[in-house]
Formats: sequence, C-alpha cells, structure tokens
Amino acid sequence: MKAEIKLTDVHLSFKEYKNTDFSIRSFLVNKMLSCLGKAPAGEVDDSKLVTLNGINLHLESGTKLGLVGRNGAGKSTLLRVMAGIYTPTSGMVEVQGRVTTLINTGFSANSNLTGLENIKLGCALLRIPRNKLKSSIEEIIDFSGLEKSIMEPVSTYSDGMKARLSFSIVTSIEPDILLMDEAIGAADKGFIEKAMQRVNKLVEASSILVMATHDENIMRSMCNKVAVIKDGKIAAYGDTEDLLGNSQEAA
Repeated sequence: MKAEIKLTDVHLSFKEYKNTDFSIRSFLVNKMLSCLGKAPAGEVDDSKLVTLNGINLHLESGTKLGLVGRNGAGKSTLLRVMAGIYTPTSGMVEVQGRVTTLINTGFSANSNLTGLENIKLGCALLRIPRNKLKSSIEEIIDFSGLEKSIMEPVSTYSDGMKARLSFSIVTSIEPDILLMDEAIGAADKGFIEKAMQRVNKLVEASSILVMATHDENIMRSMCNKVAVIKDGKIAAYGDTEDLLGNSQEAA
C-alpha cells in the first residue's frame, strides 16, 4: 500500500464560551435553558473559533512537508487533524499508511498502569504483530532506559521518565507517515541526543513527513516542500528553497 494523505476542503472550528462556570447552579440553569430551546448560559450563540479554513492538500510518497507560520496560525492543529486527533467540522481527510505521531510524544502513559503494562498497551495500539511483540517490548524497555522501574506504576515516575517511556513506545515502529512537532519533548538532557538520532532515522525511513517548525535549518535539511499556514489557511505551497527564500511569505 502506498503512503498518501489527502485533505479536501477541511474546516475545523470550536464553540466559543464567555465563561467557565461549572457550578451545580450553572448546570441546573443550563438544563432549564436547554429545555426551553435556548442556548446554555456562557455560550456565544452562533459564534465559533475557526482554526482551519478550507485546507486542501494531497501528499504522496516522497513528500517531506514543513509547516511554517506564526504561533496560532494552525500548524499544530493541522497535524492533529492528519493524525485523527481532531475530527474536521467539515471536509474530508484520507490517510493511507502506517502513522507515527510525535505531537507531545503522541502517547500519554496511563498512570494507573505499570511501565510494562503501558508498553503492552502501546504495542496493541500500534498493531505490532504477535510474533514481534516480545522483541518489540524488550527493545522499548532497553531504549527507554527504565529497566529498573518498568514494573512500577507510572504514577511513581518523574515527568522525564514518563516522557522517555512515551517516546520509546511511539518511535518503536518505522512508519509510512511521520507527523511531528519541532519540540519532541524527549525529557532529560541525557536522552535528547539519543532521541534525536532515532527521529532522524524515522524521517529517513518514512515515505511522508509532515513537520511543524520555526527552524529554517531543520526545514532545509529535512523537507523538500513547505506549506505556509496563515489564519488557518494555506497561504503558499511549494519547494523548500523557493519559499524559504521569501521571508515575507513565511512570516
């Protein structure tokens, strides 16, 4: 199966609220208003926060796409739509191929489970074949460096240990499609170099890369295409060198 991402007229918006009153009184008032056919208190009628507005993209094998734009432009939101984390308000998203998502590490460890149980859960979500399960678990434990704590509940882990566990799980397969933020959140300093080496291998092995970054050097080294995101729209799309040469477009 060839790798492919196709977005057709994708829109995404969220309801906007005036306040965040979650008291019992507010709940009862909202229930009463709902029965009367009126909008809940605090909700802005017919008002939505638009984050993506008419995105059209067709990425095929060999595309290494960098998403650039100011903070809040919609880069990370677009990645989450591609990953299936967000469902578009309208439009169509079609993804073919095995996906690895490095967006806030892409996997949130369950604090009530042990490290080993989280690894098994992660392997199930990644659909690792049964005949490769044992070797995959061993490799994840070894890469994370958490051998001594792997049978302990994740609730006892430091933030750095949790990040190492999550990162080791989601990067244990070679994906057809790699979706990532510039900041991989790989925890302690001693782990970052090791993590970046693995990321570079995943980038090389993937058929499609979509990456959000502000670093032009990273963009030039990893991406052959650039999409400039502005106000939830694709303001420009083209070859990396052509677009990065125009600083006003990327601003």
